[in-house]
Amino acid sequence: MTKRVISLILSLLVIMCAVSVTTAQAAPVVSVESLAITPYMGSIGEIKLKVTGATDVTYQWQAGFFDSTFDPVDLDDNEYYIGTKTNHFKILASGELDTLDFRCKITYDGGKVYSQVFHFTFLDPKVISRAYVVGVDAPVFGYGPKYKTDDILSEQYDLDRMVWYGPINDSSAPLMKSTDVYLAGKYKCRFYLDPAEGYTFNENSDCSVDGIICKVYSEKSDDGTT
Repeated sequence: MTKRVISLILSLLVIMCAVSVTTAQAAPVVSVESLAITPYMGSIGEIKLKVTGATDVTYQWQAGFFDSTFDPVDLDDNEYYIGTKTNHFKILASGELDTLDFRCKITYDGGKVYSQVFHFTFLDPKVISRAYVVGVDAPVFGYGPKYKTDDILSEQYDLDRMVWYGPINDSSAPLMKSTDVYLAGKYKCRFYLDPAEGYTFNENSDCSVDGIICKVYSEKSDDGTT
């Protein structure tokens, strides 16, 4: 009877061990879905991770010097960082941050793992010294402004949009709708030029439209680009 009880206990232990082995969860796989770690100064760099094989996943991006004895710092969203608690981390390229390393702490229902360590390299933008635009139709009495910009040519930048103002008088220069027509008077046109990646305009840049010298202004659009 005693041997039979001992045999039964051993059988139960074997079953329990087998269950324990089969229900143990493997660590999730962390991969990089997209990467942009060499942004130009003032633009956005980003890292997007993909985690498979885990549930109840949370993310915490950290910054520090991971080859030192100092503990990394957990990040919060602020003027420099976006998505610090998500798999899609974005950083505003700034000279104050170019010495730091970054990684993501990933917590799941079975524990935690870390992504690889990333280092951003922030590049200096190139200033466009001269900007030339050709193919603009001058105002013609009785006709409306041409807002289709397919025929307008430029280099190192894209024409984001353009608008006509006028007729100009002493008090105002109203914005012209595409349904308006030119009358007698003077008109002005504003172009919104979107520099190609790594290029920027400033007030010292020279600009001409079909040979006419223009003034360059720098401003921030709604999406944050200059």
